[in-house]
Amino acid sequence: MGHHSTKAPPRFFAAIVGSGLFAGLLVFLTVQSMPLFGWILWIVAIVAVAACASLWYRNEFFKARQAEAEIRAATVKKEEDRSRAEVRRQRGLRRGELLAKYAGDQNLVERIVLGSYWDGQTAAQLKDALGNPADIDARILRSKRQEVWKYHPIGGNRYALWITLESDRVVGWEERA
Repeated sequence: MGHHSTKAPPRFFAAIVGSGLFAGLLVFLTVQSMPLFGWILWIVAIVAVAACASLWYRNEFFKARQAEAEIRAATVKKEEDRSRAEVRRQRGLRRGELLAKYAGDQNLVERIVLGSYWDGQTAAQLKDALGNPADIDARILRSKRQEVWKYHPIGGNRYALWITLESDRVVGWEERA
């Protein structure tokens, strides 16, 4: 188990001691000058102490929120870096598998790893590049089979990418925003 420290930060003690000394000085000066100025000085002193305390609190609160935001940003960056490293690692493994599958064709494998699609691409290559489609519409015509593979659902029967295949080859696509 980790060691739990009960020591308060030195800045906190310095702020408490400084505030106490400042308040004590104000009270001392107010009491000493009481015969000259009366209760007005007491009221001014109390308002001044309250204003200083409020400003100090707001400043410390702002610093704390800024520190939290910096910690949160650093954590998010670290997670993004980890995710990128994992994706690079997986792509490296995937690249090896695809090179074996496609007889070492580096150009083809690179296009697949980048998630590209092109005219004449086979259904297997498309599946390797983009994964399984979210939906498929199929029609059988006289001499060929036509399929529309739909990717990236955006609601209902709406998709951001429609790829048309005829006889298991890409013949066209449509991207929608």
